[in-house]
Amino acid sequence: MEKVTGYIDNFIYRNQDNGYCVLTLNTEDGGLTCVGTLQGVVEGMNVEFTGSYTEHPSYGRQFRVESYEEKEPEDEFAIERYLGSGAVKGIGAALAARIVRKFGRDTFRIIEEEPERLAEIRGISERKAQEIAAQVEEKRGMRQAMIFLQQFGISLENQNYERFLVSGRQRYRPCAYSVEADWSQAAFWYAANFVGCQVTLEGLNFDSAQGDKQAAALYWPMARPGDLDIDLAHIPDLAPPLAAMAAVRRGVTRFVHAGRLRLKESDRIAAITDALNALGAQAEETPDGFVVHGMPQLEGGGTVDCRNDHRIAMMAGVLACCAQRPSTLLGAECVEKSYPQFWAEFARLGGDSHVLALG
Repeated sequence: MEKVTGYIDNFIYRNQDNGYCVLTLNTEDGGLTCVGTLQGVVEGMNVEFTGSYTEHPSYGRQFRVESYEEKEPEDEFAIERYLGSGAVKGIGAALAARIVRKFGRDTFRIIEEEPERLAEIRGISERKAQEIAAQVEEKRGMRQAMIFLQQFGISLENQNYERFLVSGRQRYRPCAYSVEADWSQAAFWYAANFVGCQVTLEGLNFDSAQGDKQAAALYWPMARPGDLDIDLAHIPDLAPPLAAMAAVRRGVTRFVHAGRLRLKESDRIAAITDALNALGAQAEETPDGFVVHGMPQLEGGGTVDCRNDHRIAMMAGVLACCAQRPSTLLGAECVEKSYPQFWAEFARLGGDSHVLALG
């Protein structure tokens, strides 16, 4: 098998039923015609194709693709082309050029780690900067999902992330697949351990591709006394469980590069700090994150508005376990979104909770 790298210049042909396409890949050596069944690829995407060269009797030399991996655009031209391709809503060719002119090859790092800096560019507000960062992250997840479906024989057409066309009468291809445990949810039980409960977690894959496995890596640094900075750029969903841990650790914990949390199910920065303070902790917002001042004991006894945000409800439930007085969680049933069994597991592990009917 050979590998070729470049960006997708244009599609010559695309079959909506089975995902087969013919496209032009712009490489260092010029344009290369590539063929294969490819899901999740769009114009402007930087990719590494794995496959082999073939000679078509009518169309000449082609590269038959067996698999592909998305690559971050490495040069300024490729970055500008991707951003201006329409893949990121709200960025056209002119704005893409201004972004790349400002940040150069550092553009994607800025988007992922310091999205607030996009507001330095004329035409981008602070809110739009966070929306751009959220879109880049979301589209990466969409492409992973499409590639995953392809493993089971299901193809769909990605129309620039605005519509996804799924042909009928497809058949799933059977195969053996082990579904990993969810690190995002396991992180709350790591937090439960941290605040003084005794929970044994089983079945976690420490070699997982899930970014939220960082919950395990951050556990011991948080257990050590002293001030600590935690970068949430690539692990935004860990903010609530890590905040629960920060509330009772010895030291000040600063959570940074978390501006996109304001665009979650709630303004999660505000929701986290309000919930911590209601439970007796000390926390305050910053422009792109929040700061938690660890305390040896939480008073509890307050009321937390879960804001219809499942992760806020789970954070508050875990943290309430170590408070001196019972606390009230409004809308705690919102855990149904991602972890319907959370309160049953909470009770099975020794948590004490009661449903209140508020008239």
